Amino acid sequence: MKTNVRGPGIATRRFAPLLIAGLAFLTACASGTIDDAVPHAGNPPAATSATEAARGTGQFPNLNLPRKAATAQFTAAEQQQQTGELATLRQANETVAAPDPATTSADQAALSKLGQTEPQAVLKEIESGQ
Repeated sequence: MKTNVRGPGIATRRFAPLLIAGLAFLTACASGTIDDAVPHAGNPPAATSATEAARGTGQFPNLNLPRKAATAQFTAAEQQQQTGELATLRQANETVAAPDPATTSADQAALSKLGQTEPQAVLKEIESGQ
């Protein structure tokens, strides 16, 4: 009959870190009492932030107060002035003179001719090595 001379088995080595972590977790949980977990009616906890301070007053916030604007607001006169300026700019943009059709067709013909001759000229320049 053979005996195991090598010491603890592989299973024990695998579970030892888990056992140590579990024991550490249990000792951390055991340090508190039930009184720490349950709030007391006569002794409210101290507020740690602004939102918690508002909760601890026992009053509801008044939501009917008008909010203060972050920046200065437009007056009615300023609004009308800017609206008029924008309307004028819009009309100026819409009434840009349309190009003359005769000029457009002449320009189109010149561009077409340039599109046919330019590649050939560039190709000759590249081939000549200059």
